[in-house]
Amino acid sequence: MDEGHPTPAARLYDGGLTASCPPWAAVRSHFTETTTYLPCILTTITHAVTAGAAGQPSRATVLIDGLQKTLRQDVAAALRAQLQPRQIRLEKVRGLDEQSDALMRLADALAGFVRHGLEGRPALATLLADSHRRGVIRLLQA
Repeated sequence: MDEGHPTPAARLYDGGLTASCPPWAAVRSHFTETTTYLPCILTTITHAVTAGAAGQPSRATVLIDGLQKTLRQDVAAALRAQLQPRQIRLEKVRGLDEQSDALMRLADALAGFVRHGLEGRPALATLLADSHRRGVIRLLQA
């Protein structure tokens, strides 16, 4: 694994997870009670998709960097159970490899940018604050 572009599982270092979703919203979750991959990622994705739906009936396709095929059905079932009461229909869940998918590389880069900005790296923190102020990036707390 390339340490410069970690998978969501690797992003769980220190109990934090960053996810991105259109239109360039980023959700930063920080978990102190658990760093178990599946509950953390389900909570973060549910929050991101729910925020994107803005209370309207919606449909969602979820793409997860590095999701193993063996976990895909379990993740899809758990997300459907969490999203259906919110009137969000989960179309499908796919695991992608950031190395072979441009959209996943873009989402990963955005999530890394937001994470580093929130962690206080000076140049990125300034750029993130400006992007947030202009409405280019929305920051949501899970």
